[in-house]
Amino acid sequence: MSTASKVTFGLTCVFSVVVIYGVYDYQNRERQALRLGPVRDAERIRKKHESQGIEEAPVLTPQQESRKAEYELQKKLQAQYQQVQTVDPVSAQYGPSTPTTPTNPTSSS
Repeated sequence: MSTASKVTFGLTCVFSVVVIYGVYDYQNRERQALRLGPVRDAERIRKKHESQGIEEAPVLTPQQESRKAEYELQKKLQAQYQQVQTVDPVSAQYGPSTPTTPTNPTSSS
């Protein structure tokens, strides 16, 4: 290969790696921003109530109450399961790498 083709190939590889990393990093930052959205909203509402002199907690809609109860239940279950099971951080975020199929020990050929 000529020197020009080697340089072009090398620059193309470097550019590809930079673009892939950039997209990966961008997705992670977007995911974090989405997770922080409800927290920011709650803080904004709290500050608004403080500035207006409202000291009581905001009234939640039935749907919000339901979601809050479900969230608390899921937090308790997660804590309970983490005491019993070890959790791999990668599989906790993205799921298992291979699908698991249940085995039935009672059925035999």
